[in-house]
Amino acid sequence: MTYFWFIAGFMAGVAAAFFLVQLWRRGLSGQESPVSHRGRVMAIAIGCFLLVSGLIYFQIGRPELIDQKASALAQLTDHAEAASATGGTTGSMLEAAEKLAKRLAAGGGTDADWQLLQQSYAFLGDTEAADLAQKHQLKATGESSLKAPAAPAEANESVPRVAAEQAALASYEQMVARKPADAASWLAIAQLQRTARNYAESGAAFEKVINLKAMSADAWADYADVSASLAKTLTNPKTRTALDAALKLDPKHSKALWLKASLAHEEHRYAEALKLWQQLRKVIPDSSPDVSIIDANIKEAESLAGKVLPESKGQIQAQAQAKVSGSVSLDPAYRNNVTSDMTLFIYAKAPDSPAPVAAYRTTVKSWPVKFVLDDSQAMMPTRKLSQFGTVTISARLSRSGQAMAQSGDLQTDTVSASTTSSQPVELKINRQVP
Repeated sequence: MTYFWFIAGFMAGVAAAFFLVQLWRRGLSGQESPVSHRGRVMAIAIGCFLLVSGLIYFQIGRPELIDQKASALAQLTDHAEAASATGGTTGSMLEAAEKLAKRLAAGGGTDADWQLLQQSYAFLGDTEAADLAQKHQLKATGESSLKAPAAPAEANESVPRVAAEQAALASYEQMVARKPADAASWLAIAQLQRTARNYAESGAAFEKVINLKAMSADAWADYADVSASLAKTLTNPKTRTALDAALKLDPKHSKALWLKASLAHEEHRYAEALKLWQQLRKVIPDSSPDVSIIDANIKEAESLAGKVLPESKGQIQAQAQAKVSGSVSLDPAYRNNVTSDMTLFIYAKAPDSPAPVAAYRTTVKSWPVKFVLDDSQAMMPTRKLSQFGTVTISARLSRSGQAMAQSGDLQTDTVSASTTSSQPVELKINRQVP
């Protein structure tokens, strides 16, 4: 702005000089010369320039208006960093959004503040509060029903949720581009990429948080999960380090205990696995749907603890035999709705959770499409097809190639199948996603 005022002052001086010279010449000669006429025209033009420049400056060029958006982003980032420094993870985003909402409720805020609040609410899952924030309104109670981001989205998630997550991701990427040391925003990026199953991008973002020394127990456990997904096994150095770090911060962390018990099982350290499963059982509420799985794992570890490796091979062989095979055909009524670039997803889901335990992705060259689902296609190392006797199978043709269902995709009905039966499953694509 210093340059603006220097140029404006210079132009004002030129205009004044022309005007005074013309008055002086007119007073001496008593008549107007062509030169004085041109000078007066130039003085008027410069005066108009100064007037327009002043109006532009006072309307949109003032420093306090130019910096409002950057200030809004900085305030939310600073709040999130402060919360992260106290050990929060997704909670840090929650606290930052709540602080911004309180400031807006007190009457202090700009359009950029409201937009950032709306995106934060959308990411955190409070669609009602996000809609109100878009209208520059807050909930009447002054309290939001915010919640941390959910587990990985299931295949039929709505398009608005996907769009909200993409908008939130773009906002946090802008924050870290402006402020690379913003640990809270890096953590938000890591979690968003993890829920979208973009594990490479998620892992890279988690490593930024690690370098900034801002990891919590939750963050370490999620990073262990991401590292295992990238390596296709829990038995890798990054996962081990992450699990040890998580349990050092919180010895009762349920996800870290689950993953470490599974790691011990994979390495045939059954006595250690048993101890970890028992520790986990103590911290899991009796009402949790995971109780039956944990109890089964405890019984299995008890039976395997102290036994020699050859006996454990039978268990491994039994797991390898668990699979579901079948085919997917296309209803002729939908033949004209199918293009060669569409992606076919086939899912197996357990009865205790909507999250897939196995998934297969392919492109279709001809119908029917044959498939086999087994433990090698597990979505998480700790939840495999062999852990369940019965699963539900479904398939979907995606136009976008994304795992989340979108309007216009084609899908099958859901079919129940046994993981130990050789009976093939027959699926037919016979309806369209609204």
